[in-house]
Amino acid sequence: MAVTEVDVRVDVHEGVPGAPIAGLVLRATPVTAAAGVELEPVSIPVAATGGTRLALPPGAIWRVEAEGEGIWSTAVLVSSDRPQPEASLAVFPAGSLRLALRLPGGAKPPAEATVRFEAAPGGPPLALSSTLCPLTGAVLECALPGVDLDLVVKLPGFAGVHLFDLPVRAGQLLDLGERQLVAGGSIVARIARADGGPLPEKTAVRLEIDAATGAASRELLAAAEQFPPLSPSRRGFVQFTAVAPGSYRLVGTAPDGSQAVAGGLVLPGDVELELRAPLVLLPPQDLEIAVVPPLGVDGTPWVVESGREGSDGSVPALDRRAVGPEGRALLERLSPGRYHVGIVDAAGARMASGVAEVPGAGRLELTIDQVEIAGEVTLGGAPLAAELWFGGRSGAVRIRMESDEEGTFGGWLPRTGSWSVDVSAPTAQVERRIGGVEVARAAAGGPARVEIRLPDSRLSGRVVDSQRRPVPGAIVTVQVPGEGTAFFLRSGEQGEFLSRGLGEGKIVVSAQGFVAGEGVAEASPVEVTVGEERTDPDEVELVLGANRTLRGRVIGIQGEPIAGAMIQVAALAGVHPAAGELRYAVSGLDGGFSVDLPATADRAFVFHGAGGGRSLRALAVDPRSGTPLTLVSDPAGGEIVLRSKSALAPGGPAARIPVFFQDGVLVPVGVYSSWAQREARFSATNGNELRIPRLAPGAYAICVVEPEERLALELAPGAFAPGPSCHREYLPPGGVIELEY
Repeated sequence: MAVTEVDVRVDVHEGVPGAPIAGLVLRATPVTAAAGVELEPVSIPVAATGGTRLALPPGAIWRVEAEGEGIWSTAVLVSSDRPQPEASLAVFPAGSLRLALRLPGGAKPPAEATVRFEAAPGGPPLALSSTLCPLTGAVLECALPGVDLDLVVKLPGFAGVHLFDLPVRAGQLLDLGERQLVAGGSIVARIARADGGPLPEKTAVRLEIDAATGAASRELLAAAEQFPPLSPSRRGFVQFTAVAPGSYRLVGTAPDGSQAVAGGLVLPGDVELELRAPLVLLPPQDLEIAVVPPLGVDGTPWVVESGREGSDGSVPALDRRAVGPEGRALLERLSPGRYHVGIVDAAGARMASGVAEVPGAGRLELTIDQVEIAGEVTLGGAPLAAELWFGGRSGAVRIRMESDEEGTFGGWLPRTGSWSVDVSAPTAQVERRIGGVEVARAAAGGPARVEIRLPDSRLSGRVVDSQRRPVPGAIVTVQVPGEGTAFFLRSGEQGEFLSRGLGEGKIVVSAQGFVAGEGVAEASPVEVTVGEERTDPDEVELVLGANRTLRGRVIGIQGEPIAGAMIQVAALAGVHPAAGELRYAVSGLDGGFSVDLPATADRAFVFHGAGGGRSLRALAVDPRSGTPLTLVSDPAGGEIVLRSKSALAPGGPAARIPVFFQDGVLVPVGVYSSWAQREARFSATNGNELRIPRLAPGAYAICVVEPEERLALELAPGAFAPGPSCHREYLPPGGVIELEY
């Protein structure tokens, strides 16, 4: 019979009793064999010098190890069907340990446990190894190499018992006493300093739900308190036990502001997840803010506001400090993370904003190209006293001005170009957001003229329930597709509402309110044509009806629940919107979610994305079926890069906007742009570029919508389909689709 010969080298480490080689035997045991082949173990003495040639019958995989009195040997697997020039074994003196395990709830122990071990730091070259050790009752006793060991004892369904720096000695029994087992999943990690030095005292590690950026709920906040911070061991190890299946992240912090983060940790069930790579504490960093020009127009210093973005995308607290006369402010020893920075003038106007990553370049420069403006606000030709917010009342850059009884106003803006302006005059029933207000420097010097002329148009109506009874306090949403804007009104005691100063064209009006006996109810959107002389219809009646609930669950590819996923739903009635805006939900700890939709909704586009590197996916569903959805969150994603000849402004009314279809489902501008913004993927240096990351693999069609087509898209998104001019391409996992327009 033909045989395969393998040279086996045996390295004997210090402390093995007797002669280094004499008396040792190589034993090869068949682990698997071809069908119908019966093989017996092979044993031969270890050669006194050099390697030992081991002849193995073909057709099997063999486990090869050394045997002898008072020794412990590593083992290797070799195939007798493939040439293998050499195999190496390490032989150590043998010791043993005993460990009594206390199982919860009277659980019956298995017959054996897995023990995985390696040499403690500074010990001999012993690679990570594992062995099965018998359990007598609940007591484990096992032979191991007689060196200092790090080891973990594992039983299915329980957190591992992790032990470090165990002094196992040749010929001695190390009794470790008793350990309590904890049922359920667990996560084990090691935290270390970047320079390898000892961890600072009071270093702590937190376990958090790895939620999507911007996702927050009471349930998630309560879950974050379930696992108190742990202090790492002397060697930097932490273990979180009784962890439910889901997606998590670890955050390590030190008193000096150093931080380490590991996200995307998927726990599919009652198993133990061990991070082999350490969490490395990154030290704090100074961030210099440079403002150009160094002083405001009145010679007063700027104020810099800064705050670190939380895991839910919010900025919970702002630090305020004056910028020096040279235009510099130093934010010292910032913990790693993403920081939002704003520059405020002496009047409280936010004149510039930016985002900086720490660690990063260590410097953020913000330029304010100050331009003085003066203008007038009129309503139907008559002066209007109003509050004006350039950039929007809640914009990242926002400048408040007031027009007087003559309608005149003035002030300073941080740039020229196109602005969105919120106009509010409650006594005149004016609430309006105007897009595309152009500001250009005056050729002859002096303030730039800005005229805001509102027509004396009127939108009036009532909000009623299904019995035509008035509903006070309802929220009325007014969408102006032609301007890409929306604003809100509140109904009065008789359900009435009134808005003046709307631009001519089509608008969409919807409402949501509380109806006794029904709870929260809403009215389907009504299309209204606004003119300066007449509005059609003259009076809008919004009838609130009971909602239907869309329920579902978000899971990972291994079936684990995904908590903190962000779900957005666009409800349709036929081809028209059934709701005035996207509906949002955040999945709970079990991955479950629910979204209330109008009863008239017969179709819905569902968009979901999660933290931990998971991708954004779109699908079309029928909300009338009542069948709970199962949304699978996939970490494999690609990227779309959009480049425009002019600065990207997806919300601008005159902008050519790209929209895309993912596997035939329309993904609105608001969905993909907010997804990109949460990931901070608007280019910091190129305003003409937008990167949309972590998109689910699939077939994509990218279509550029002209300004005159936007109204049809907003009013009837269900009728919009990709045409022949759309760019079509398959996005594979990790792939990139690029489009210039």
